Amino acid sequence: MRIVVISDSHGNETAIRTVLKAEPQATAVIHLGDGAAEAERLKAEFPALEWHIVRGNCDVGTTAPVNDCISVGGHRVYLTHGHGERVKSGLLTLCYTAREREVEIALYGHTHVPSIDFQSGVMLMNPGSVGYQGSYGILEIRSRDVIPSLCRPGT
Repeated sequence: MRIVVISDSHGNETAIRTVLKAEPQATAVIHLGDGAAEAERLKAEFPALEWHIVRGNCDVGTTAPVNDCISVGGHRVYLTHGHGERVKSGLLTLCYTAREREVEIALYGHTHVPSIDFQSGVMLMNPGSVGYQGSYGILEIRSRDVIPSLCRPGT
């Protein structure tokens, strides 16, 4: 299972399309906010993909949830934009929330800084800003293994 993780598209639908066209093996898309409206519009353009969308601090007028817990490939994943967990000030609150929700993986955005980290037994991934930098994340799930990576189209 190959999951595209994007965040912070900020109105740049072209950037999302570029990523999805660069990832033909993807089976799902996770959008972590600040672009929930364009993610909702693109669901119709890419109906074969499973979509999970949460809203960010710049998403006004969307019905997307502020955060979500999902199961993918037998792994529990927490989705958030990150502003509620104050990720610009550190990841401690995000780690506590992930532990409380009993997830293995916490995905967040908001900072526009791509990163993969492991804290307190939780994988933390920020795909960066697809809208400004073109960066995105991949979660490759193979049985019990989760292989995270950070990418840009063409790299």
